[in-house]
Amino acid sequence: MKFIKIALIASFCIAVFTACSSDTDYCKLQGNDTVGLIKNYDKHNNADILTKTVLEKHLPEMNGNVAFASVEILGEENGKIYTSNVYAGYDSSGRLVSRNTELAEFDSTTDKDYRYIDNDDIYADINTFLPDSILQEKQEPAFDWYVYTIGLQTGDIDAQAEEYFSK
Repeated sequence: MKFIKIALIASFCIAVFTACSSDTDYCKLQGNDTVGLIKNYDKHNNADILTKTVLEKHLPEMNGNVAFASVEILGEENGKIYTSNVYAGYDSSGRLVSRNTELAEFDSTTDKDYRYIDNDDIYADINTFLPDSILQEKQEPAFDWYVYTIGLQTGDIDAQAEEYFSK
């Protein structure tokens, strides 16, 4: 009888640990009602640091229970870091609530007041916002390249959300 009790307690502990460990892959950031999640956050990886910075900036204005972000570093010039960013909020069932895209210019990886353009401004100002050195690397028009990049980042965020909510 004592063995059965110990086995039941051990089984319960394993089940609780397994359920809790599903979140250990994620760095959590709190912002009002929305929790930002960064999968496998590495404090030494510039893209991860910038992702955290983007989420910290936008979480207070986001809708949904959880949010994910994707940051791609496009290049650096004159001490500035240029990125394309996608961030999205999901409700508790994993349904997309909001999604935003932006081009950003950071003074550093932790620049909370970074400069950015989004929505219609991206189409109108992409050629003046990004430095020529970054634009010249692309073999196609800047806006087409941006749409393609954002599409890849959006797919990455959707995959992260699907994985998170399927646990």
